[in-house]
Amino acid sequence: MKCKLCDTWTRRGNLCRDCRMVEKQNELDALTEYFGEIVAPLSVVCDAIVDWARCIQQGDTEHGKEYTQHLDHIIMDIRKSGLMNRLVYWGEKVRTEKCPVHQGKMDTCLWALGVSPIPDGCLCDGSGWIPVETKKTQRDS
Repeated sequence: MKCKLCDTWTRRGNLCRDCRMVEKQNELDALTEYFGEIVAPLSVVCDAIVDWARCIQQGDTEHGKEYTQHLDHIIMDIRKSGLMNRLVYWGEKVRTEKCPVHQGKMDTCLWALGVSPIPDGCLCDGSGWIPVETKKTQRDS
């Protein structure tokens, strides 16, 4: 679908990200003033981290050379991280107790295919770790 303002291709809605940013800039500025720090969509923050990593990789320093071998893996891990998704988007607390079935190991069939039979006794939704809310509910009952 094409953006209705600038005619570039967009994956979401009627506006591309740049046009959405322009349209919402007054609201972002008000939130920035309210919180006393920059407020921006997560995609903008992620893009800035990737840009930073690329600059480090391209820099001609020993520090940059050491980073280069790791940054691509770190960025990929961040993008596919279920934990990162739960912490950032769901506001979930870090899980500290292993699922009795998965023992702290992610169910990769559920991750890759989106389907997996959940075995009896599983409390983790395939992440390998029991959500904090589930722990509270079980102990309260």
